[in-house]
Amino acid sequence: MVERNFRTSQGEIDIIVEKEHDLHYIEVKTYRAFDVASMEQVIGPRKRGRLFRVGLEFLEYHPNYLHYSIQFDLIYIDKSTNELFWFEDILQHEN
Repeated sequence: MVERNFRTSQGEIDIIVEKEHDLHYIEVKTYRAFDVASMEQVIGPRKRGRLFRVGLEFLEYHPNYLHYSIQFDLIYIDKSTNELFWFEDILQHEN
């Protein structure tokens, strides 16, 4: 783990992890019941934009990670079953 709760004026990234020269920015959400159909509501366009901007700011503060590949992930915890779902690269299709 590189950092937890990285905060800027733009927002926060819950967890930042380094894995084999990849940097994973991870948003963690917990709900009572898992529903894939509601994923857009979990991290909508506004939140995605904030995550991207905070991720760029992290690189400004930590230039040693500039050569790393960057990935935005979502960990979704279903509180009713205690299941954890990890969605990788959730911003891959963003422009």
